[in-house]
Amino acid sequence: MRDVALDRLSRPPAERRRTGLAVLHLVRCARENRQATDLEARWVLAQDPALLGRLLAAHRVGPLVHGVLAATPSLAALTGLTGPLHAAQLRRTLAARPDLDLLGRRLAGLRWTVVKGVAAAASLYAHPTAREWHDVDVLVHGDDLPRALEALEAGGATVIAPDWRRTADLALGEIGLGLPHGTVLDLHWHLLNLAERRHAFSYDVRTVLDRRRTRRVLGLDVPVPHPVDQAHHLAVHATLSGGWRLAWTYDVAQAADRLEDWDELLALTRACGTGLVVGLALQRARDLLGARVPARVLRDLRRRSRGWSAVGRAVTGWVPPQSLEGPDWLSARCCASARGTSLRSLRRFLARARVAGATTPPGVPDLRARRDWFALATAETQAP
Repeated sequence: MRDVALDRLSRPPAERRRTGLAVLHLVRCARENRQATDLEARWVLAQDPALLGRLLAAHRVGPLVHGVLAATPSLAALTGLTGPLHAAQLRRTLAARPDLDLLGRRLAGLRWTVVKGVAAAASLYAHPTAREWHDVDVLVHGDDLPRALEALEAGGATVIAPDWRRTADLALGEIGLGLPHGTVLDLHWHLLNLAERRHAFSYDVRTVLDRRRTRRVLGLDVPVPHPVDQAHHLAVHATLSGGWRLAWTYDVAQAADRLEDWDELLALTRACGTGLVVGLALQRARDLLGARVPARVLRDLRRRSRGWSAVGRAVTGWVPPQSLEGPDWLSARCCASARGTSLRSLRRFLARARVAGATTPPGVPDLRARRDWFALATAETQAP
């Protein structure tokens, strides 16, 4: 048992740290819209191509750095690593356009907005296919959830693994659907899927829906979050998901660079109790990718949680995120455990995760459980 505990605290192997640094430099090149320098190119070429390919795929930055490799003559041969990832994202993007059009028609008149992946790709990236995503996330008002789901099913969408009893019992804030052209839709009634996280913060999604705005996404007019809400949600999602994936940090850095009203973001984090969570993501984006985050903003965000903020920075140095091929026990748990204060974060870190009992999907759809889930969404959305 002691050996297992020590192994959990060990650093990634030196080879992975070196290759992770090469990946980080390629991501920086993409962010600065430039070719790799001779020194960066030599560093990349010195790495094991198989490991380099695994890290690019794990961090979902293959499509992002594909252009850097193609534009740097000495690295052009490595496009064999990123070409399939870029092509796969192009296929997902092409399939998403008719499915996004379907969403616009079926959800007309309801309160909804596209969040994360495809919305971030349209507003934060130079090319929409540079941001790798595997599903489309849509947030709907809890009151509108029954009508939204029924309208989508009438339009050809199908619920993926519809275990309604488990969904209701665990009070999940989203459900997956398959759309007619192959896109996977995550239909949210809240941006925090787990009940424990919703209860730990005062995250009112009604604000996100009230000030959403229309933007061109894949050639269609689609509702997307206000820039402050987008930056806030991308940071919250990155941290609570474990913070290790470079694609999440890149999203946060791009959103930070474009943010004009930092005071509004600070006011939002105070209202939601997400200062520490957002601060960890912004600090990591600044440290790894040079995001333009004012020092005063970081000081304000860690004002009530200096201890856990220091832990976050220390863990980032000990376990460099770019060297990970998946969520690491120490760094991911430090991020995912972040709550309103250092003490609450420590308690969450030490608490054992609750193991939900396995449930068997019913042979016949549990319509009562489905109605229970709708009622939960309405009740929690209306809560002050």
